[in-house]
Amino acid sequence: MTVAIVRKTEREGYQRHLIRFAKNGLSFDGERVDLVLYNSHDYGCTFKLIASA
Repeated sequence: MTVAIVRKTEREGYQRHLIRFAKNGLSFDGERVDLVLYNSHDYGCTFKLIASA
């Protein structure tokens, strides 16, 4: 796990984070498909769910 560095100390613990969901065997045209979730606990980053290949 990697923790992002904050510029403002009052944002400590509320950094943007990314969670990657991957499943072996799930592929499209030979490329593995992952779901990536972006979020932060203080609404500084809107909830994003992206499918990547």
